[in-house]
Amino acid sequence: DALYDSSYDVSGSALNALYAIDKDTAYVLAKQLLKTKPEAELQGAIWSVLGKQGNDDDVALFAKEAPYLYGHKKFALVGGLYSYIENVKNDVSFDQAVSVMTRIIIDENIKSYRLALASYLFRLEKGYKQKAEKENKKEAEHTKQRADLIKGYIQKVIDAEKDGDNLKRLKEMDKSDSTLQ
Repeated sequence: DALYDSSYDVSGSALNALYAIDKDTAYVLAKQLLKTKPEAELQGAIWSVLGKQGNDDDVALFAKEAPYLYGHKKFALVGGLYSYIENVKNDVSFDQAVSVMTRIIIDENIKSYRLALASYLFRLEKGYKQKAEKENKKEAEHTKQRADLIKGYIQKVIDAEKDGDNLKRLKEMDKSDSTLQ
């Protein structure tokens, strides 16, 4: 079975392929596979499946793993968390997920990584603003509230930034409503 192959690349590709065919089964398996401390492509595929599913309770999985990841593993988690924030319906879970992402950004020691990770928050805010413009009034109000919540977390990232170059770039991104180019 390719999902349990010794190659993390094969396993990750298999999980992604399964998700395309059977989202619910892929989700259950992703949660099981997370407990095996996966690496490489498999780890990224697991975070992706969890994020796309947007299950309210899964924010705890992201929060639990976030402090222990570094380098590309951190980016894989943040990529999944980005999808989770886009898909989760529960407002408390949404707020917790944005908080987890913000903590990851603020706690990152490598300044270029902090800037790259922060761009995820800017893209989320921009996406929610654009989505609100296309929705009916009631939906747009809720979506705008989510964009405003993200904006508050962006300000926390800006306030915590100690590197002058990063601070300048973050303020430019904030002012222009753009993302990292």
